[in-house]
Amino acid sequence: MGQIYIPKLKNVTVRLEGKSVQLIEEGMLILEMPYQAALDIARAIRSQAMKASQMANVQRVISDQALLIRKGVPLRLTSRPDVFKEAGNEAAHNRDLRRFLPGGIPSGVAFGCPAVRHKPAKHTIGPKGIPSGEEFGKIGGKK
Repeated sequence: MGQIYIPKLKNVTVRLEGKSVQLIEEGMLILEMPYQAALDIARAIRSQAMKASQMANVQRVISDQALLIRKGVPLRLTSRPDVFKEAGNEAAHNRDLRRFLPGGIPSGVAFGCPAVRHKPAKHTIGPKGIPSGEEFGKIGGKK
């Protein structure tokens, strides 16, 4: 992998010259490359910068993810399993997190994404459309 030495990054100008991209420092040409190479380098720099940003802000991501877990929102802010696990621990054990939520959350409430629950119907429809467990067409007497 090649290296580019740019001593004064703040004085570097990026300029377009035909189909090439140039880096110029104080009027001197430092680097000239085809546009496709510049796009590849820009993509690599952006990828590494995003990873560095995630590492620099990992504590904030953990806090935000813990809040989402605690509220039961099925949204992941990170793809790193270690960060997600730490956010789960934070959601489970951080008592202050409950206090920050509007209305608070009682300490005994389970957290995370709740399973879909439904109450089974009291009466199910049997063959010929007659609900089972219910009497139909009772003749005489009180209902």
